[in-house]
Amino acid sequence: MTLYEFNLLGINNQMETVNQQGVYLDNHITKNEEFNLYAINMFFVEACYNSLENKISGIKSGNLSVFHWLILSSVSFPYSSWYPT
Repeated sequence: MTLYEFNLLGINNQMETVNQQGVYLDNHITKNEEFNLYAINMFFVEACYNSLENKISGIKSGNLSVFHWLILSSVSFPYSSWYPT
């Protein structure tokens, strides 16, 4: 599956793909949200789980290199601003 094909899927099918094909890499936990990072083929997927609502609140995907991800993960910025509320 390519990044383009993944992005064409609805959120339920995206999560099914993540669960079946994704390789778990890392997570970041805040007071109300948990962000899980996965790799699928040559792209990354980040799923945001909202613990207050008990549901997936957003999914981001991109073809960042591991080098870029390491740089971004060391920068402090508000993760919750990435997802619609």
